[in-house]
Amino acid sequence: MTREIHLGSRLDAATLEELADFICGDDDTRFPRYRTGSDLTRFFQSVNINAHHDGTTRKKWVLEILRHLEPAEAERVVLRLVDLREYRGDQTSLGLAARTMNQILTIESMAVTFVGTRPTLTDGAQVVLDEKELLKAPPPAKDEATFLKQQFADEVVIGDLRLDPDITAILQSRVDEAQACPRGKAEPPRVSCSQVGWVMAMVAGV
Repeated sequence: MTREIHLGSRLDAATLEELADFICGDDDTRFPRYRTGSDLTRFFQSVNINAHHDGTTRKKWVLEILRHLEPAEAERVVLRLVDLREYRGDQTSLGLAARTMNQILTIESMAVTFVGTRPTLTDGAQVVLDEKELLKAPPPAKDEATFLKQQFADEVVIGDLRLDPDITAILQSRVDEAQACPRGKAEPPRVSCSQVGWVMAMVAGV
């Protein structure tokens, strides 16, 4: 029979970060329910935590609440997230919730299980690290093209710097030529001193 356990200490910061994501529910591939600001208030009140969303960024607000919870309160939050009642009896949503929660709790060596429909905490599988695998250097690139793809970004957009349009056009042209050198073996761009001086002067005046 699985042994039921309880939180005896605060959860790790990384776990709290994941729980905040879970509660907000922005990623529907991992989390079964998206919660608005008012939903967040109702969620915490459902586990007897007096918190009212103040209109600030949802995840930032949730994370701040989680950081101040006592272990018993955090346990109520975790279990509510895998409670069938939270999903109005939808077992598909509950299944996604349970799988995601167990992924999150791996770092704490815990897991969720069910006694009937009641969720509980139990000891999770111990994570065994293979030191040799961890310290093994990544394999070398199989060819030059693979190496260059690893080392250089696919695209540099000078327009993101919001410079003068003329400056942007010149700098983008030079960047494109420079990136073409290692990949396509193009001739290195030849930029005159006068061009460099003019561009630098224009940038300084922006």
